[in-house]
Amino acid sequence: MSTSIIFDFNTTSKLDNWVVINDGVMGGRSFGLFTLSAEGHGRFEGTISLENNGGFSSVRYQINTLQVGPDSKIRIKLKGDGSNYQFRVKNNRQNRYSY
Repeated sequence: MSTSIIFDFNTTSKLDNWVVINDGVMGGRSFGLFTLSAEGHGRFEGTISLENNGGFSSVRYQINTLQVGPDSKIRIKLKGDGSNYQFRVKNNRQNRYSY
């Protein structure tokens, strides 16, 4: 079984392929920001607003297609704040839905 690192956060990481999507695309007023800490950790923070039927902020990483099989796994190492979050993947970049 081979292992691939999708993204390795460190003090020299480039965040060019990370994109924040806020509910402003639908008229909402939420705000998110994705930065690199002095220790080299990715940090996603912001404010969620329910005004104008809003209520989301997300961060996406644009990667090249990965070949996966039925037994493939994704392992995430992160530190959270106790809130609930979602991790989603797509089998096709063009799909509107994700898993």
